[in-house]
Amino acid sequence: MNDRDRKYDRMDREQLYGRGELLDELMYQLAGGCTIFGFDGVSGIGKSQVADRFADFASREDARVYIRIDVAVQPSEELLIARLYNELREVPKSFSQSSDGLASEILAKAPGIAKRVLAGAFQDVMKKVSEHLEHTMEAIANEISGEHSEGSTIALLANANSGNARWFIREFMTFVADLGNPIILLFENYETAEPGTQDFLNWLLSVKPAHWVVVLVANVEKLTETDWQNRMVPAIELKGGAVRRVNAPGRQAIAEWFEDIVRRAPSEAEVDQAIAKTNQGRPVWLREYLPAVAAGRALPVAPALATQVTARRNAVGIPARRVAELMAFAKAEAHIPREWVESAAAHYGVDHVGSAIDELLGCSEIVANADGLSFYNSSYRDGWRAGFAQPDLVKAENAWYEVYLAASEAMLSIPGAGILPGLALRIAANDDGSAITRVATNLVRSGSYNTALAIVDASWQADTKMASSGLDVIDHAIMAAQIRLDVGKYRDASESLQMVARFPERSQLQETQADLVRLKLALRQNAYPLVWTISTKLENEAGHDAVVQLSRELVVNTAYRDLYRQSDISDSVARIVDYAQQVPESERAKAGRSVARSLAKLGRIDEALSAAETSLAFAKQSGDVREIANAELAMAESLRYGGRLEEAVACYRDAEALARGSGNRDCEIWCILGRACAHLQAGDLLDAQDALKTATSVIHAPGFEHPLESAHLAMLRLILSSLHGNAIDPADALRAYKSFGVQWPAAFIREVESSRRVADPIPI
Repeated sequence: MNDRDRKYDRMDREQLYGRGELLDELMYQLAGGCTIFGFDGVSGIGKSQVADRFADFASREDARVYIRIDVAVQPSEELLIARLYNELREVPKSFSQSSDGLASEILAKAPGIAKRVLAGAFQDVMKKVSEHLEHTMEAIANEISGEHSEGSTIALLANANSGNARWFIREFMTFVADLGNPIILLFENYETAEPGTQDFLNWLLSVKPAHWVVVLVANVEKLTETDWQNRMVPAIELKGGAVRRVNAPGRQAIAEWFEDIVRRAPSEAEVDQAIAKTNQGRPVWLREYLPAVAAGRALPVAPALATQVTARRNAVGIPARRVAELMAFAKAEAHIPREWVESAAAHYGVDHVGSAIDELLGCSEIVANADGLSFYNSSYRDGWRAGFAQPDLVKAENAWYEVYLAASEAMLSIPGAGILPGLALRIAANDDGSAITRVATNLVRSGSYNTALAIVDASWQADTKMASSGLDVIDHAIMAAQIRLDVGKYRDASESLQMVARFPERSQLQETQADLVRLKLALRQNAYPLVWTISTKLENEAGHDAVVQLSRELVVNTAYRDLYRQSDISDSVARIVDYAQQVPESERAKAGRSVARSLAKLGRIDEALSAAETSLAFAKQSGDVREIANAELAMAESLRYGGRLEEAVACYRDAEALARGSGNRDCEIWCILGRACAHLQAGDLLDAQDALKTATSVIHAPGFEHPLESAHLAMLRLILSSLHGNAIDPADALRAYKSFGVQWPAAFIREVESSRRVADPIPI
């Protein structure tokens, strides 16, 4: 091993070969202020090892606390946040009297449910680090109703929605950081993350404490369901981070590795053979190949995958082979509780299960940790899976289905075990419709969207299932569309909705639910003619169902506001007010926000402010951070249209902070655009320019589509340029508006260009 590689070696870690140059480069970037790093590469190439060595070395160099989290174990956002909290709560080692106001300061600005969770978290930490802060402990305890125990913080967090949970973890990270704790967070197996978790990790890059380091690791061979290349990599680079592809060690490094293991220098032919026999020099295979050469054993690995699988199978006994096959049934990077493996093995007909598991552990085919059993490397799992004969695959599915029947609730709570996706077809075929709905609903609630989709898709796509499942299969098709709508997969949402339309036995309620999803999808795609068509259908068919009619009207109202059709906005407000009087109180907050923003556009400012105040009161009572942010936005809009621009800017900033802190992206964008409008109306051109710069980074963030917001951004830039005295050409901006059927910007831009001032509120 050369000196550059040896620098990163540790006695308790496997040696690195040929990676020292890459690590030197990254350490240089870290020293220069880079705090976000991404590692990607193919299976078995050593991504996690290199990332771990980088994070470990960096933590020792800078006295940072190193936290390593496997996303495969916590693939849903809810589980990942809980794991992150559990790791962070162990970090603070001291809590001085001079800083005891920090927790109270953070709590003072925390909204709703997030305040209670934060208070519990702070109390947990302070119990650990000090017994002399009775006054602060008492003040914080007052934020918590009833007796508090350490476990109750996790319970509160589990019951919080995504927005509140994100607000909590951001503020808790701030708390830990401000106590003087530098952190390196490493998240491996990004490719296993659910859509919500991918979005959370992207969001985390923007809200983490400035001096904390985040490292992400992704397998590019398993990225069909992730947004790594199209969204995360550009996001990392946009924030000044570095993404590096981890490649195989070079010839010189392999020769050094050969010499260290075999105790002699290799010939050129031997290096060639080592590369050829290890899938082009992948370290996961070199670790087996080189000791075999040293021992004079038959070479264990060959280029053909089938031969590799045969070699691995023949290296262990038959019971161990059966256990490995069972584990390969789970998704890649799964961590399966040992008792589940033992139970499945019993159904699979495996004798001496404990000894079989120990044999696999002994030859490093699998590893064990607190999260369960997993393959040493995902390529090992892929090899066993590829060698599955169809009868054995069916038999394994049967075995795991028996485990599911006995432990379905546990499987729902441990999605990292990776069993449910493989059972999707079996669950859809064997479980009754209501059971499928329950399973999918619980998975969605925990953020396991991909697994939920696998199950409901399997249900509605199975034509033979329709006759026996009755109308439940329609519910599953609608649920599939709603899930895709929620995670932003708009283009994929229509297929299951088309199936609903083809099913003649659908109920009127199901038709209505499907139409509501179609309506929201049409609005998200700015397809306004389709919005009117679906709305008219719903208005006629849903009759006197006030909840449905209110949901429909809120979508229509948003469309009218987008188009600035004032007469239609006014009529829509009247209908919303009428429907709101007929629905439960919990439904009225959304109505109040829409009413406030609509009345503001109509110039009915006193009514708008009153509606915004009522909506804000409802939102604060609910304790939902996202609802509070949306209500604050409605208040800011009312103030801006009323000419109270300084107050509006302050309110926009408050709402923007809440939205960003809770991951409420749409609200964040409209807050920034609204704030830019207020600055332009006030003639504060430098502040407007800063707001538009921020808006650009959010709206054009990789992986997102905001066509209408992008058109507004282009128009506001034109207005700013015109106010600076420049000649402008609005053709491109107006062309974008025209594609949506939005007409008002043409006259507005001409007026600004003529007068060189913004005389009226900008009606975005």
